[in-house]
Amino acid sequence: MTGDYRREYVDYAASRCRTILLAAALFCDVLTVVFLIRACAGAYLYFAGVAASLAVSIALRLLSLRFGRTWVYEFCRDGVTITLKYPHKSVKTLELWRGEFELCVNVVENCPKLAPDPCDCEFYMVKLSDGRKYALALNDYMLALVDALSSKE
Repeated sequence: MTGDYRREYVDYAASRCRTILLAAALFCDVLTVVFLIRACAGAYLYFAGVAASLAVSIALRLLSLRFGRTWVYEFCRDGVTITLKYPHKSVKTLELWRGEFELCVNVVENCPKLAPDPCDCEFYMVKLSDGRKYALALNDYMLALVDALSSKE
C-alpha cells in the first residue's frame, strides 16, 4: 500500500445543536441592545440585564464551539489514524498500525462508533490486540485498505 488517503465525516447532528445555540446567542444579543437602550434612557437597573444577557451570550458562543466536529480518517503507509476535529483543536481518538488489529467484517456489537451516527458508509468492527473493539465507518476503498493493514504479513 503506497500513498495516503483521507476521509472526513461531518457530524451534522452536532451541527444542528450548534446552530440552535448560536441562534439563542443572537437572541441574547438583541436583548442586550434593548436593555442598553432602556438603561441609557434612564432606567439604570437595566444595566444588570445588559451584563446578564451579555454573559449568557458569551457562554452560549463558547459552548457552541464544542459542537462543530468532524471525524477524520487518515490512511498512511503503515496505519490508520482516526481523529475527532473541533474548530479549535483536534483529538486523536485511535491509531491502528499494521498487524496490531483484526477486522471483523459486518459484525458490530455494542462498541464505540468512531463516526457520526447517521453515516453514509457501513460500520465494521475492528478488534485490537488488547481486546478493545471499535466500530469504524468504512467505504469500499477504506475497507480494502484496513483489510490489507490487518493482515500480519
